[in-house]
Amino acid sequence: MKKIIKLSLTGLLLSAAQAFAGTCDNAPKSSVTEITGAPIEQWAKVECSKYGHIITFTENYGFVLIPERRPIIYPAQLVSNEKPSLGPDEYYFTSISVDELSGSANEFLHGLHQKNIFGSIGQDVPKAKPKIWELSATTNENKELALYFYEYPDIVVGTSCWESCAPTKGFVVARKPK
Repeated sequence: MKKIIKLSLTGLLLSAAQAFAGTCDNAPKSSVTEITGAPIEQWAKVECSKYGHIITFTENYGFVLIPERRPIIYPAQLVSNEKPSLGPDEYYFTSISVDELSGSANEFLHGLHQKNIFGSIGQDVPKAKPKIWELSATTNENKELALYFYEYPDIVVGTSCWESCAPTKGFVVARKPK
């Protein structure tokens, strides 16, 4: 069983999920609205919101950005400093794949991100080598998103890359309290 991060997650994650929850009934035929591939499908799903489709956490888990202690989601609509526009089915994912990384890709990503991720959550990098899972998504605007999940025996952490991948703060995949 993965380590449970003890934060006030219930209200935080429920309010974030409710703000974006919507139906995908009118999603374009070219949109992908499901994530398949264990173990990622346990942690991540696609939701349809008033701002377009998003990759978010599931009912049992949350992605918590540390040290901010806030949930994080990944929208198909990329906005920088501007206000996101409404359009539930105008921004969506056209492909989503899940792969386990091994060999040189695993070594490279482990070296690139782990000190930053674990530094941001106030822990030392575990000695064990993680399984690294890559969720790759492409939007209908041909923007690329990669989410990397580092599965250690006691904790799962992650990071994201839009178009390019520089060391970033990470997030913890935390089991929601029952």
